[in-house]
Amino acid sequence: MDVTDAGTFRRIITLGRRALVLVVLSGAGAGCASSNDSAPFQGDPTISIEVLNRNFMDATLHARWLGGRQRLGVVTGITTANYQLEWDQPQELQLEIDMLAGDKCLTPPIMANPGDVISVEIEIQLNRRDCLN
Repeated sequence: MDVTDAGTFRRIITLGRRALVLVVLSGAGAGCASSNDSAPFQGDPTISIEVLNRNFMDATLHARWLGGRQRLGVVTGITTANYQLEWDQPQELQLEIDMLAGDKCLTPPIMANPGDVISVEIEIQLNRRDCLN
């Protein structure tokens, strides 16, 4: 099965007034494509991280995974930012969110695969019970 033909997976993380929400949406035709090639991930070896900051404060984001950590950047208050992260194999991903002059948050881990699009919403009130730290 060639998963690059199966569409993009999307995970949504909402941090705020509601409990942490993880939603997985698969593209149409997932599992229907076939290929003679045995390499499962031949497409784009990256993941996309879309961040919608509904908070008025700026947020600094870092991506964390087993043995790695990378600064993604700063999302200004009430804006959206998009990041690309090299990601060549399925593994767990966590995001560190550091609100300017405010709370810090480490999201629970989610499994991320190459080609995934991960959408993160930071609500107006960052809810500490949605964070691991």
